[in-house]
Amino acid sequence: MSVFQSLRFFLRKRPPIAGVPDIETQTGMPISAEDALLVEKYRFANKHMSDAYALAVSLQHQRRFEEAASAFELAADLAQPIYGTESPQFLEITDGRVRLLLLKGEKSAALAMASDAQKSRKSCFGAESTEYAEGLDALALAYKSMGQIDVAEDLQRQAVALFDAIPGRQDWHGRAIGNLVGTLIQKGATREALPLLVRALQTKECILGPMHPSLAHTLSNIAVLAATAEAYYLAEPIAERAHAILQASFGPSHPDTIKAKDLLSQIKNDVRQKAATRSLEDNVRSMEKDFLSTRQSI
Repeated sequence: MSVFQSLRFFLRKRPPIAGVPDIETQTGMPISAEDALLVEKYRFANKHMSDAYALAVSLQHQRRFEEAASAFELAADLAQPIYGTESPQFLEITDGRVRLLLLKGEKSAALAMASDAQKSRKSCFGAESTEYAEGLDALALAYKSMGQIDVAEDLQRQAVALFDAIPGRQDWHGRAIGNLVGTLIQKGATREALPLLVRALQTKECILGPMHPSLAHTLSNIAVLAATAEAYYLAEPIAERAHAILQASFGPSHPDTIKAKDLLSQIKNDVRQKAATRSLEDNVRSMEKDFLSTRQSI
């Protein structure tokens, strides 16, 4: 195995968008000055790919879609010669591009890209792999955007079942559960959604920490379900936590922060209305009691 082949092998096997391993110690092979230069060249390209990918995700969160598209394209161009187009690293970038296309409203293009990526996953890794499960989740979001809710739900259930059977990708597992919950809520299946939401929250918090923006979306969904059941004593503090996380992560003017603030305001308004209704009911009962008491004394 040449140094170049060893490099490609270890880059393809390592976790997505992470650091390149020490090629010399991993292979046990002596490295000439020429080969060492080649290794450094690919280390350099890998770092720039990782930076471009991180920048693309950040720009996407900021809704700077055209800039995000350019950053994703750069990440893909850098990833292709290092890993190849059928590697987990390249396909992860592809999933990011699919989500960006959905945010931009380019649904047909997103579905086509997600479908092609899923074919590559099945061919290279098989239909029982974490890579295939990751692709199912992205493909489901594309179908959901096209209004094919039942197809999306089936794909999301498959993804969750695969992650249940294959440990080691809890970050993606939590995301898959959260996306399935979103579909169930949309369909009105709230009884099934709530325990899944709690499970998704526990998984995400364990991996991502208590202040990651992804937690806020799960918390918001829990708050909506609690408010729907009129459990406002649960809904309000949960919505407050979601808003606090997003404000700390993105600032007060970000669309996600504004959406969370609107949800919190709506829940607080519902609490006030509920309190006013109870107060009115108490007054009516008091008046009825006074009326009956007065009538009996006449």
